[in-house]
Amino acid sequence: MSHPPPRRSRVAPAATALGAVAVFAALYQWLVRTPSGRRWDLNPLLVLAPDDLVRDARTVCGPTLYALIGVLAAVVAARAWRRRDVRTPVAVAAATGLALAVAEAAKAVLARPSGPWVHEAATFPSGHAAVLSCVALGAALSAPARTRAVWAGVAVAAMAAGPALLMAGAWHRASDTAGSAALALAAIAVCSPMLPASVRERRGRTRPVLGPAAVAAATAVVVVAVALVTARLTADLGAMTGAGAGPTAWAARGVMTTATVAALAVAVACRLLPPPRDA
Repeated sequence: MSHPPPRRSRVAPAATALGAVAVFAALYQWLVRTPSGRRWDLNPLLVLAPDDLVRDARTVCGPTLYALIGVLAAVVAARAWRRRDVRTPVAVAAATGLALAVAEAAKAVLARPSGPWVHEAATFPSGHAAVLSCVALGAALSAPARTRAVWAGVAVAAMAAGPALLMAGAWHRASDTAGSAALALAAIAVCSPMLPASVRERRGRTRPVLGPAAVAAATAVVVVAVALVTARLTADLGAMTGAGAGPTAWAARGVMTTATVAALAVAVACRLLPPPRDA
């Protein structure tokens, strides 16, 4: 009678991690290895020499990205301090370190075929996006039940906005950041046994509700706003006729790709881990 609960709590994270790794592999195979995926995944900024345009974008994008990571990490830490909970921030930190280590190792293994409008540097997946995704998932999972839907929307929005900053700064493509969102989910699932039992165990009455309307609204606002800002930062490029896409087209396409994977990651994580007991 005592065996089923522990077994269930172990199998669910394992299945989640394996599913996230499968999504990670599928994103690489489609967006990096196939011609149609590379056209969808295009970031024309990556073919430019570091000029004033890219440098100006980076002066905005870099600090904003680090500030976003810092704010989300502070949210996780503040909740842990209020609950006298050391294990949650440790679990999020462990997942972040794991995701970052795997991301850096994967870059040495997962090659990107060269071709027109393709930067040959190994950039899949993004370490920065993996860190952001882990702390965003941590902010959603540590939220109390009454505000979890809102924080799930915030997590999706952050996981879409951060990659947009990386793309606007000519650091990464959507494939790099979408892959990092899947990788972050896998890392959170692997590290979930480190969380306190009150967070980790399933309980029938406190089954989490994601709040699809809240997530969809927050994501839509951020996707549109960030895509427009990104396009504005690169407006002087004009239409990328050789690449088949102008700034607005590739910016919107890239943000939407990452936002879709981010929404799936947040939804699965919130189903895997109910809200804390004090919610």
